[in-house]
Amino acid sequence: MLDFFTDPYEDEILYSTIARYHYYSGNVSMRETLIQVFGDRNALPSIAVPCRLEYFVSQLVNDIYTPEYLIQMHTILPYYLPFMNKRRKERVLKTVNGSGGKGLFTLIGMAAGGICRKSGLCYCPQCAVEDMKRYGEAYFHRLHQLEGVFVCDRHGFNLKEYPVAKEKVSRIQFVRFDFKDVGLDELDGNTENQHNNKQ
Repeated sequence: MLDFFTDPYEDEILYSTIARYHYYSGNVSMRETLIQVFGDRNALPSIAVPCRLEYFVSQLVNDIYTPEYLIQMHTILPYYLPFMNKRRKERVLKTVNGSGGKGLFTLIGMAAGGICRKSGLCYCPQCAVEDMKRYGEAYFHRLHQLEGVFVCDRHGFNLKEYPVAKEKVSRIQFVRFDFKDVGLDELDGNTENQHNNKQ
Protein backbone atom coordinates (compact mmCIF):
# COMPACT_ATOMS: atom_id res chain seq x y z
CA MET A 1 0.00 0.00 0.00
CA LEU A 2 1.06 3.57 -0.70
CA ASP A 3 1.23 5.66 2.47
CA PHE A 4 0.27 8.71 0.42
CA PHE A 5 -0.33 9.65 -3.18
CA THR A 6 -0.39 12.97 -5.00
CA ASP A 7 -4.03 13.58 -5.87
CA PRO A 8 -4.52 14.42 -9.55
CA TYR A 9 -5.27 18.03 -10.35
CA GLU A 10 -8.06 19.11 -12.68
CA ASP A 11 -7.41 17.79 -16.21
CA GLU A 12 -4.02 16.36 -15.16
CA ILE A 13 -2.81 13.37 -17.13
CA LEU A 14 -2.15 10.42 -14.79
CA TYR A 15 1.42 10.23 -16.11
CA SER A 16 2.02 13.72 -14.63
CA THR A 17 0.46 12.73 -11.30
CA ILE A 18 2.78 9.72 -10.99
CA ALA A 19 5.76 11.92 -11.91
CA ARG A 20 4.86 14.23 -9.03
CA TYR A 21 4.42 11.25 -6.71
CA HIS A 22 7.90 10.00 -7.59
CA TYR A 23 9.36 13.43 -6.80
CA TYR A 24 7.57 13.84 -3.46
CA SER A 25 8.07 10.23 -2.35
CA GLY A 26 11.82 10.70 -2.24
CA ASN A 27 12.38 7.45 -4.11
CA VAL A 28 15.88 7.40 -5.52
CA SER A 29 15.10 4.81 -8.14
CA MET A 30 12.30 5.08 -10.67
CA ARG A 31 12.03 1.29 -10.55
CA GLU A 32 11.08 1.57 -6.87
CA THR A 33 8.22 3.88 -7.86
CA LEU A 34 7.14 1.48 -10.62
CA ILE A 35 6.98 -1.38 -8.11
CA GLN A 36 4.97 0.75 -5.66
CA VAL A 37 2.53 2.07 -8.25
CA PHE A 38 2.20 -0.77 -10.77
CA GLY A 39 3.67 -3.78 -8.98
CA ASP A 40 6.16 -4.26 -11.81
CA ARG A 41 9.66 -2.79 -11.98
CA ASN A 42 9.63 -3.23 -15.76
CA ALA A 43 6.38 -1.36 -16.42
CA LEU A 44 6.87 1.31 -19.08
CA PRO A 45 5.34 4.73 -18.44
CA SER A 46 2.74 5.86 -20.95
CA ILE A 47 1.81 9.50 -21.35
CA ALA A 48 -1.45 8.68 -23.07
CA VAL A 49 -2.89 5.61 -21.33
CA PRO A 50 -1.28 3.81 -18.39
CA CYS A 51 -2.01 0.15 -17.75
CA ARG A 52 -2.29 -1.91 -14.55
CA LEU A 53 -4.90 0.52 -13.17
CA GLU A 54 -6.64 -2.12 -11.03
CA TYR A 55 -3.37 -2.85 -9.24
CA PHE A 56 -2.60 0.85 -8.91
CA VAL A 57 -6.00 1.63 -7.35
CA SER A 58 -5.63 -1.34 -4.96
CA GLN A 59 -2.47 0.29 -3.56
CA LEU A 60 -4.14 3.59 -2.68
CA VAL A 61 -5.15 4.21 0.91
CA ASN A 62 -7.83 6.61 -0.26
CA ASP A 63 -10.61 4.57 -1.86
CA ILE A 64 -12.22 7.45 -3.76
CA TYR A 65 -10.38 6.49 -6.94
CA THR A 66 -11.51 3.70 -9.23
CA PRO A 67 -10.01 2.58 -12.53
CA GLU A 68 -13.12 3.93 -14.27
CA TYR A 69 -12.72 7.36 -12.66
CA LEU A 70 -9.03 7.59 -13.56
CA ILE A 71 -9.73 6.52 -17.13
CA GLN A 72 -12.51 9.08 -17.56
CA MET A 73 -10.81 12.01 -15.84
CA HIS A 74 -7.06 11.48 -16.23
CA THR A 75 -6.33 9.58 -19.45
CA ILE A 76 -6.99 10.38 -23.11
CA LEU A 77 -9.17 7.28 -23.57
CA PRO A 78 -12.50 9.18 -23.34
CA TYR A 79 -11.55 10.92 -26.58
CA TYR A 80 -11.16 7.57 -28.39
CA LEU A 81 -13.78 5.27 -26.80
CA PRO A 82 -16.84 6.82 -28.53
CA PHE A 83 -15.40 5.73 -31.88
CA MET A 84 -15.06 2.06 -30.90
CA ASN A 85 -17.60 -0.71 -31.05
CA LYS A 86 -18.59 -2.45 -27.81
CA ARG A 87 -16.23 -5.41 -28.28
CA ARG A 88 -13.19 -3.24 -28.90
CA LYS A 89 -14.03 -0.98 -25.93
CA GLU A 90 -14.16 -4.02 -23.66
CA ARG A 91 -10.79 -5.24 -24.95
CA VAL A 92 -9.20 -1.81 -24.44
CA LEU A 93 -10.57 -1.44 -20.90
CA LYS A 94 -9.50 -4.97 -20.00
CA THR A 95 -5.98 -4.21 -21.25
CA VAL A 96 -5.78 -0.89 -19.37
CA ASN A 97 -7.07 -2.37 -16.12
CA GLY A 98 -5.02 -5.57 -16.29
CA SER A 99 -1.32 -6.25 -16.32
CA GLY A 100 -1.00 -6.18 -20.07
CA GLY A 101 -0.49 -3.24 -22.34
CA LYS A 102 0.94 -5.06 -25.34
CA GLY A 103 -0.74 -3.88 -28.52
CA LEU A 104 -2.83 -1.26 -26.71
CA PHE A 105 -2.06 1.63 -29.07
CA THR A 106 -2.88 -0.55 -32.07
CA LEU A 107 -6.15 -1.58 -30.42
CA ILE A 108 -7.05 2.06 -29.73
CA GLY A 109 -6.12 3.06 -33.26
CA MET A 110 -3.28 5.38 -32.31
CA ALA A 111 -0.63 3.32 -34.08
CA ALA A 112 -2.30 3.69 -37.47
CA GLY A 113 -2.35 7.48 -37.65
CA GLY A 114 0.81 9.51 -37.36
CA ILE A 115 0.03 12.77 -39.12
CA CYS A 116 -0.58 14.76 -35.93
CA ARG A 117 1.56 12.65 -33.59
CA LYS A 118 3.42 14.51 -30.85
CA SER A 119 6.96 13.56 -29.95
CA GLY A 120 6.90 14.78 -26.36
CA LEU A 121 4.91 16.42 -23.58
CA CYS A 122 3.10 19.66 -24.38
CA TYR A 123 2.02 22.57 -22.20
CA CYS A 124 0.39 25.98 -22.37
CA PRO A 125 2.56 28.75 -20.83
CA GLN A 126 -0.47 30.57 -19.42
CA CYS A 127 -1.90 27.39 -17.87
CA ALA A 128 1.50 26.76 -16.25
CA VAL A 129 1.50 30.23 -14.69
CA GLU A 130 -2.07 29.82 -13.43
CA ASP A 131 -1.36 26.32 -12.07
CA MET A 132 1.64 27.67 -10.19
CA LYS A 133 -0.42 30.45 -8.63
CA ARG A 134 -3.25 28.10 -7.71
CA TYR A 135 -1.41 24.94 -6.64
CA GLY A 136 2.22 25.99 -6.12
CA GLU A 137 3.32 23.79 -9.04
CA ALA A 138 2.54 23.25 -12.70
CA TYR A 139 1.53 19.98 -14.32
CA PHE A 140 0.78 18.43 -17.68
CA HIS A 141 -2.84 18.77 -18.82
CA ARG A 142 -4.34 15.80 -20.63
CA LEU A 143 -6.08 17.86 -23.32
CA HIS A 144 -2.70 19.32 -24.31
CA GLN A 145 -1.33 15.81 -24.96
CA LEU A 146 -3.99 14.86 -27.50
CA GLU A 147 -2.83 14.29 -31.06
CA GLY A 148 -4.00 17.11 -33.31
CA VAL A 149 -4.35 19.61 -30.45
CA PHE A 150 -1.80 22.39 -30.84
CA VAL A 151 -3.60 25.34 -29.21
CA CYS A 152 -4.81 25.71 -25.61
CA ASP A 153 -8.60 25.69 -25.55
CA ARG A 154 -8.69 28.07 -22.57
CA HIS A 155 -6.16 30.71 -23.55
CA GLY A 156 -5.70 30.40 -27.30
CA PHE A 157 -1.94 30.05 -26.86
CA ASN A 158 0.11 27.77 -29.07
CA LEU A 159 1.15 24.74 -27.04
CA LYS A 160 4.87 24.37 -26.46
CA GLU A 161 6.82 21.15 -26.29
CA TYR A 162 8.36 20.63 -22.88
CA PRO A 163 12.16 20.85 -23.33
CA VAL A 164 12.83 17.51 -21.64
CA ALA A 165 11.66 15.22 -24.42
CA LYS A 166 10.27 11.87 -23.29
CA GLU A 167 12.45 9.97 -25.74
CA LYS A 168 15.62 11.62 -24.37
CA VAL A 169 15.25 10.26 -20.85
CA SER A 170 15.23 6.70 -19.55
CA ARG A 171 12.42 4.51 -20.88
CA ILE A 172 11.13 4.10 -17.34
CA GLN A 173 11.40 7.79 -16.38
CA PHE A 174 8.37 9.92 -15.56
CA VAL A 175 9.01 13.57 -16.50
CA ARG A 176 7.70 16.09 -13.97
CA PHE A 177 6.88 19.67 -14.97
CA ASP A 178 9.66 21.78 -13.46
CA PHE A 179 9.84 25.54 -13.97
CA LYS A 180 13.64 25.45 -14.11
CA ASP A 181 13.36 23.56 -17.43
CA VAL A 182 11.22 26.30 -18.98
CA GLY A 183 12.37 29.84 -19.80
CA LEU A 184 10.50 32.50 -17.83
CA ASP A 185 9.95 34.49 -21.02
CA GLU A 186 7.71 31.63 -22.16
CA LEU A 187 5.61 31.92 -19.02
CA ASP A 188 4.86 35.64 -18.90
CA GLY A 189 1.56 35.40 -20.76
CA ASN A 190 3.02 37.27 -23.72
CA THR A 191 0.35 37.68 -26.38
CA GLU A 192 2.96 37.08 -29.09
CA ASN A 193 2.54 33.39 -28.30
CA GLN A 194 -1.19 33.55 -28.93
CA HIS A 195 -2.63 31.61 -31.82
CA ASN A 196 -3.78 33.70 -34.76
CA ASN A 197 -6.57 32.25 -36.84
CA LYS A 198 -5.56 32.26 -40.49
CA GLN A 199 -7.98 31.66 -43.31
